Amino acid sequence: MDLKVAVVDDMDDDRARLSRDIRTLLAQKKCTCHISTFTSAEEFLSASEHTSVDMAFLDVRMGSMNGIELATRLRNVNKSLIIVFVTSSREYALDAFPVHPFDYLVKPYTKERLSKVLDDVLAALNMRDERKVVKVDVPYGSVEVLLDRIVVIEARSHSSVLTLEGGQETRSTLSFAEISGLVADEPQFLVINRGVAINMDRVVSVEGATVVMEGGLRLPLRKRDRGGLARAITQHMISRAGRRYRG
Repeated sequence: MDLKVAVVDDMDDDRARLSRDIRTLLAQKKCTCHISTFTSAEEFLSASEHTSVDMAFLDVRMGSMNGIELATRLRNVNKSLIIVFVTSSREYALDAFPVHPFDYLVKPYTKERLSKVLDDVLAALNMRDERKVVKVDVPYGSVEVLLDRIVVIEARSHSSVLTLEGGQETRSTLSFAEISGLVADEPQFLVINRGVAINMDRVVSVEGATVVMEGGLRLPLRKRDRGGLARAITQHMISRAGRRYRG
């Protein structure tokens, strides 16, 4: 596998060490790589207009634009970019939820920790073509939709609408109950109200009786068991962050 990697860090020593360690570890894993280094978010954004990378290691605390702000900009144009935050503090984990980072690397990291991150990245890249899909009936036949692209499933009249990442909508002739049945075994999906199911991996925040999804969509939680639903969503977000934020 040949990977294009970006390392964005305003600390010269940290940037040089991480680049060196990535190159060494990927070589041990029989992967070739091209690593580009940047001293600021702005420098990387300028370069990204002309080239693309497979993964980006972003220092959280940088000058005028921090790593989370940079990741937000990158997500607007590349939903699949693998982003690993590099930080000396854990306090930014919740702020990073909306950009769905792949993992976190806490300074000072160990080579063993970085090696594990790279192993996970390689596994994810190898599995991209094997992501789960759901086959749904539409007015002109049927389509396959990647489960991880679904944000919300809603009942509309006697059919359903799937809202996907980027705001795209797919109308299905299947009922809400039929589509809900197709994703019933997927733990990230939760019915939060009559005729409304969400992908908890796509939740930005829970604000009282409302859940805020990617794209700014705001949905009310069912009054009955509202507290339980809010806890379930929050716990899913924390668990997801915990899986990414080890070490």
